[in-house]
Amino acid sequence: MKNSIFILSILFCCNLFCGCSESDESDSRQFPPKLISIIPKAGSTGGTAIISGVHFSETAIDNEVFINGVQAEIIDATQNRLVIALPNNPEGTYSIKVSVKGEVVEGLKFTYATPQAPPELAVLQVMPSSAYAGDLVTLIGQCFSTVVSENQVTINGVTAEVKEATSSQLKIIIPDTEEGSYPIRVRIGTKEAESPLFTYLHTVTLTTSSLTPARGKAGEEVVISGEGFGTTVEENMVSINGKQATVKVVTATTLTIIAPENPSGTYPVKVTVADKTVENLSFTYEDLSYTVATVAGNSATTSTDGKGTAASFKFPQGLALAPNGDIWIAERGNNVIRKMDQEYNVSTVAQSGTVTFNAPWQGGFDLSGIYYVANKALNNIIKITQEGTCSVFSTETTFKSPMSVTFDSNGNMYIADRDNKAVKKITSGSTVTNYDMSSLKAGPNCMAVDKKGRIFVGTGGTYQLHMFDTDGTLKTVFGTGVVPTAATYSDGEQNDLSKATMGATFGIAFGPDEVLYITDYTMHTIRTLTPDAEGDYTKGTLKTIAGIPGTKGKIDGSALTATFNCPASVLVSDKVYIADEQNHLIRTITVNK
Repeated sequence: MKNSIFILSILFCCNLFCGCSESDESDSRQFPPKLISIIPKAGSTGGTAIISGVHFSETAIDNEVFINGVQAEIIDATQNRLVIALPNNPEGTYSIKVSVKGEVVEGLKFTYATPQAPPELAVLQVMPSSAYAGDLVTLIGQCFSTVVSENQVTINGVTAEVKEATSSQLKIIIPDTEEGSYPIRVRIGTKEAESPLFTYLHTVTLTTSSLTPARGKAGEEVVISGEGFGTTVEENMVSINGKQATVKVVTATTLTIIAPENPSGTYPVKVTVADKTVENLSFTYEDLSYTVATVAGNSATTSTDGKGTAASFKFPQGLALAPNGDIWIAERGNNVIRKMDQEYNVSTVAQSGTVTFNAPWQGGFDLSGIYYVANKALNNIIKITQEGTCSVFSTETTFKSPMSVTFDSNGNMYIADRDNKAVKKITSGSTVTNYDMSSLKAGPNCMAVDKKGRIFVGTGGTYQLHMFDTDGTLKTVFGTGVVPTAATYSDGEQNDLSKATMGATFGIAFGPDEVLYITDYTMHTIRTLTPDAEGDYTKGTLKTIAGIPGTKGKIDGSALTATFNCPASVLVSDKVYIADEQNHLIRTITVNK
């Protein structure tokens, strides 16, 4: 009896174990399908349609499709697509029912209409819609030839190999062509059809696209941008002029290197990874380099006095050098005039009181040390003594949005009268000379006068630098007249400015040796223009000395990797000073010899 009970217990446990196993296997169940769309939404008996959704079976016979209760033939099936032949139905709009392994869903509508014409060659879908060259894809459509050779398939004009053909599907090999999105064209005899856009997936190969900076000295860091680099430092070999560079950091899209020693000049940069080499970039070695530093302001937008970065500004706009070496700052955001001494101590000189400041823009000092500033929004000029006494400058002429005041070595005052499209010169005897700019798209924002008396003018909308010659003739120094982008930005060539571009500018100033410094407000860069040996600026050499074209920021350091945000006024003294308007900072550029 005991043995019988023992045997029964064993059999019970075996049955229990087997039952659990069968239950586990049954967990692999079919989720209810969901319907998303049907393409096309109307057609006739015998046509082809594509039902998109989820939780279909990849095995065609596991899926059943009914339109108006009539079962449709399933031509092809994936987890999210069913290609069907439309069953016979009278005209009308009917519900579509899909059953997958017993799970049923109903919801989409399809309209049967009288065929207007026999079915035409059509490519309805490409599966998948993006792939690499050499991949196999399926074209789904109608009226394909079942003879492979009779189907001519091209992408971007390049012939694709057809591997298999039915009346509703073509399986093709994607040919090699330029990356992009293209329709796939199918031609059979005289008939031709075009698919929705097919996209080539990007194939990564060793490519170098840019250097930052592209100029500098030996020992400086240079970032090479591109792709296809080796994953470790050791896998990447870089040389400049045949001299091996040290590779410091590698990412998927950059190589950071240290420029090796080379004499001044421009040399090719060669990058080698495994058996592939590219040599399409060059690096220029220069005797000079520049460093950017923030000397005052902290990007807060209050008018706080203090030293260096303890001080704050809101839209510092104009810089002017006082006789004692202080720099006066027209701060248009808070409508005050500030000054900064040579130790970078910032204090307030003048604010609204006996006069009203409203958008003070740029100013300058006369020979006696009195400061005059363009008070843009009130269309007047404010005169300020060294002690801070303010008054409205009285003159016989009127202004409309004056932007800048400067003086020449003879004490003549020049005013950028922007909305009157003129530069006005006022002598100590109050004689007014009007330099007309009405032929241009925009009036003057800023000015600088050279030793010969030529007036250089920057604007906000002509995208050119202009000059009034000594006889008053208005000339274009450089600029294409089209607002530049990061891609089109150009300094032109040495002594050839025909292709040089220029954005809006609110600051130009002369430095030593009559080099003109220019802030490119649009492109966030600082540039120099050096005349040719004859003193002709139109045949001079333009060079970007600081900032990354088209890139906003507030990064200090090596000038060609430093960033600005809409640099406005520029002042050249012991250093180059920049009113970095949208960063609310005063920055300096130091020349490293």
